[in-house]
Amino acid sequence: MRSFLTPAEEAVYGRFTGPPEQAVLERFFFLDDADRDLVVVKRGDHNRLGFSLQLVTVRHLGRFLDDPLDVPGVVVDYVASQIEVADPSCVKAYLERKPTRFEHQAEICEVYGYRPYAAVRDSLLAWVGDQAWATGDGPKALFYSAVARLRAERVLLPGVTTLRDEVAGARKAAELRLYVALAEAITAEQADELREILKVPEGKHRSQLELWRRGPKNPTGRGMVRSLERVAEIAGLHMGAVDVAGTGVPTRRVIELARAGFEAKAPKLAALKHHRKIATLLATVRWLEVTATDDALELFDVFMTGELIGRAGRSSDKETLKRAPGQARHAGVLSAAVQVLFEAETWGEAVPLAVVWDAIESAVGSRAKLRTAMEAVQELIPPKDAEPDGQWRAQVVERFNTVRGFIRLLCQVISFGATAEAVRVVNAMRDLPALIDAGDTVRVPKGWLDARKVDIGLVPRGWWNQLVFPKDRPEGCVDRNAYVFCVLELFHTGLKRRDIFARVSDRFADPRARLLADDAWDAVKGRVLSALLILRVVCSIHTRTVSAHDVIRMLQRDGRPTQLGEAFGMYGRIFKTRHVLTLVDDPAYRREMKGMRDLNEGRHDLGRHLFHGRKGELYRAYRDGQEDQLGALGLVLNCVTLWNTVYLDRALTELRTQGYPVLDEDVARLSAYTRRHINVHGHYSFRLPDLGGAWRALRDPDQSDPEEQD
Repeated sequence: MRSFLTPAEEAVYGRFTGPPEQAVLERFFFLDDADRDLVVVKRGDHNRLGFSLQLVTVRHLGRFLDDPLDVPGVVVDYVASQIEVADPSCVKAYLERKPTRFEHQAEICEVYGYRPYAAVRDSLLAWVGDQAWATGDGPKALFYSAVARLRAERVLLPGVTTLRDEVAGARKAAELRLYVALAEAITAEQADELREILKVPEGKHRSQLELWRRGPKNPTGRGMVRSLERVAEIAGLHMGAVDVAGTGVPTRRVIELARAGFEAKAPKLAALKHHRKIATLLATVRWLEVTATDDALELFDVFMTGELIGRAGRSSDKETLKRAPGQARHAGVLSAAVQVLFEAETWGEAVPLAVVWDAIESAVGSRAKLRTAMEAVQELIPPKDAEPDGQWRAQVVERFNTVRGFIRLLCQVISFGATAEAVRVVNAMRDLPALIDAGDTVRVPKGWLDARKVDIGLVPRGWWNQLVFPKDRPEGCVDRNAYVFCVLELFHTGLKRRDIFARVSDRFADPRARLLADDAWDAVKGRVLSALLILRVVCSIHTRTVSAHDVIRMLQRDGRPTQLGEAFGMYGRIFKTRHVLTLVDDPAYRREMKGMRDLNEGRHDLGRHLFHGRKGELYRAYRDGQEDQLGALGLVLNCVTLWNTVYLDRALTELRTQGYPVLDEDVARLSAYTRRHINVHGHYSFRLPDLGGAWRALRDPDQSDPEEQD
């Protein structure tokens, strides 16, 4: 069998690859009281040290070495110091009696619960098969996952070739089961239809599959029509009705197969073996229907925001600019009239109204001129409860012919659902084609709709109310264009909020309904829980049934957590509790956390020192340069850290050269964030100086440091 591991990867399997770092030594090679109680009863320092080395080796590597002494010297020294063996070289005598190491291995397995691989082989390979089925991971990822699982469950690792070949075999079997499950979910006639899409139609240069892969990109009414026709053609194969969920194949695996079908050329797909070919084509066509629907709705979104609303807004702005000079004149007339009214307050209470009117007419010219100005300004006042920038709606209703073509297809081709609040909008959208196609009558002239057949209560107050119900409308009628665009805007808004959703979609689907449930959950939970041990929501994300982005929207509404959000919060507290308990109980974990905390505090301390102005606090607003300040601080912080690292390394090298005892445990505690030698004043310059290619001279360690004396 061809190996998926490189020779180098096989060579380091279950072996030390070099001296472990200090943090690794403290975590995995530390002997607690129970360990030392076992060690102390062994006779001779060489046996105590040999036993200890085998214990820490199997704990770290997951297996015993053929040569128990084939461990890095730092490990020998670290373990010897814990069991008070003064001369670590005595361990060489450990192998003089051959049975000793095997007796110690048996004792370690019995006391610490290590088991042979044969005892868990079947369950491990079943787990690997479940992982391969649920995730589609490659053989190398599955191999290292299996190694990690065996170590976690204290199972002695088998030989590298044994584990490699058995993992590859389990994965291959899982892949074949997946192909067969999908291929047998359709009829022979459907399989023939799938094979047909790989053929090139007459007069074409590409196969039908390749033609479907490319969707229209033009955000116009005609582009929308072509995009919806593409959805209808793909849906015509009825592959979306195939019960894929009943096969137990996770959605993410179907998507992976579809991605392979998207990327491969038709001849390559045709050359695949039967089950794999049919499974790939089924997944590809199903996902093509989803992506085609998403493409059409994305195009609809761009069309609404850019082509309709955007263009109407620009047209409205131009119209406003054209009317600005006239509006200024009318505003001047009204201002002059109001000024007279304010002055009239000082004339006394006995002044007749006719005198006031004479003063106003003298100021503005005539009452007719004042009335004209008032009517002109009233046209600019938004309707009650209307958005202040909604004038574009009056412009967009003139573009009815742009949307007329695709309105007939939208709800006919794509199946929409809605929340309880948005059901009326979807129903109104479905009714639009019949309303538009209704003929003119004496009661309902051209350009109007019968008010009895539309959902009047759906029209919001404000601009749409004014446009749908104009003052000069025929009795019992509403403006057709305004009502159509009113429903379109409500539909578009609901679609963006996912209050309205497409049932066959990925980006526009209902995330609430896509969590695994009932039969779909029963079909997949065994394999997934065996592989992951996680909750139903996480399983739904992992199997790609629902995206994490959509689930996040489900966790809160209007800034407050939903019941699902609160449940996740409680679930997260489990891990916080485990962290706190481990911190209290595990000395090695405490040391690791303290090391991480000290590292971060050192970095923050250096950052505060470098940001020497205003006590190291930012006061600028974001738009005024806060991001530039933070970027500059990070650059200076990295420069100082690099400087310290380089010169610490040079200093250590020089000390070792001079024969000074440099202990590894002391080096591990050195910090690259030391700052006593860094002077901060004035401004920083980012111009690279000419250093002449020379290093700065190091201080003589035998000389006293004035700053230390202070």
